[in-house]
Amino acid sequence: MVIAHIFIGTFIGMMSFVVAMVQGASFWTGLGAYCVVGAGTTILMGTVQYLLTRGKAETASHTVEVVTAPPAPVAEVAPPPPVQPETVAETMEETGDEAVRSMKVLAVDDDPFILELVPKIAAMVGCEDITVAHSGPEALEIIANAEEPFDCLLLDINMPEMDGIELCARVRKLEDYQDTSIIMLTAMSDLDHLDRAFRAGASDYTTKPFDIIEFGDRLKTAQSRSSDNWTRAHEAEAAQAEGEGVDDWGSARLARLASVPAIIGYSALQNYLTRLSGPALEEAFVMAISVDRAAGPSDDADSAVPLRSLIMVARAIDDVFRNSKYMMAYAGHGQFVIVSSGQSLPRAAGIEGAIQERMSRKSGMGRPDASVSVGTAVRPGAGRMRRARVAFENALNLAGVRAAGKRGEHQWKLKQKLGF
Repeated sequence: MVIAHIFIGTFIGMMSFVVAMVQGASFWTGLGAYCVVGAGTTILMGTVQYLLTRGKAETASHTVEVVTAPPAPVAEVAPPPPVQPETVAETMEETGDEAVRSMKVLAVDDDPFILELVPKIAAMVGCEDITVAHSGPEALEIIANAEEPFDCLLLDINMPEMDGIELCARVRKLEDYQDTSIIMLTAMSDLDHLDRAFRAGASDYTTKPFDIIEFGDRLKTAQSRSSDNWTRAHEAEAAQAEGEGVDDWGSARLARLASVPAIIGYSALQNYLTRLSGPALEEAFVMAISVDRAAGPSDDADSAVPLRSLIMVARAIDDVFRNSKYMMAYAGHGQFVIVSSGQSLPRAAGIEGAIQERMSRKSGMGRPDASVSVGTAVRPGAGRMRRARVAFENALNLAGVRAAGKRGEHQWKLKQKLGF
């Protein structure tokens, strides 16, 4: 606005100079007219604008005073009911931003600058309960002495004495941290560290320097996962109290019971596939393996799969894929998802036969307690945002198609045998 005033003042000053010269005045007289008229116009316009702006501000101030008039007497207004703690808790659960503020985060990094930066970025998304540690041993001590478990851990990979991957593996062995979100922070983005981090139990992975928006999204995702874990835990407790069967045992528990370290969380496996790039992405493929349900009149697609069967299938899958670089997640309802790599896609029938053969061998009776259906392998798309979700859905659908085909074939053979 000031530049506009100067431009207008200069223009009017030039007009006065031209008028003075046309009327026969000397050059110096015309120059004086230019300076006086131009400067006067600029000052006058600035003064007028100031007075107008001040008038508007005073009007707004008076308006606010009218709006914020004193409240009605207390005798005429009924006091609100006292707020109970339960009401506050329910409100925080319903409001996403409030829920993010309540998340407890532990950030571990040997760089003081990062430990100073992380709380500031986290505060931008409403996450203010941040505890920092400068090393792995210090972090373990903080975790051991914490009254309540942390909801999210941010671990730098490259630290002296104990790196972030070792710290992640130790934390995952703790009962209260098997499903906690663990985000790895590092300037290293090569595939070797990516694989090691996720195999150690990382939930997600981000590189330094931080992208503020992306980092904020990671924290919001961690909060959402923490809420989901809390809900699932209480639903499982309620189901156990009612004697219901629950087959969503969780990847963490299944990995521990089956002694298969390649089993990681479902969302972690999606994040892993999302981070792949270059040749690693070009050779990656996704397969789904479904535990077949017992055929019969009581067959229910949502019925519980025995934990013994899940452990047997997980170990057989590990035997088949052990010599290749792969990771696996349990998707619930008797379904596993595998991410591996290869220049050519494996044959689903060959993988299914190999898994079935290993299950038969380990059962010791020739006939295992369960059978599996393996869907056709799919390549993930190039688009990063929806790559993992689409690939996983396609793989699971293909495994479902294979299982449905086997059930139809079984029923047809049964009818033939009975003479129908």
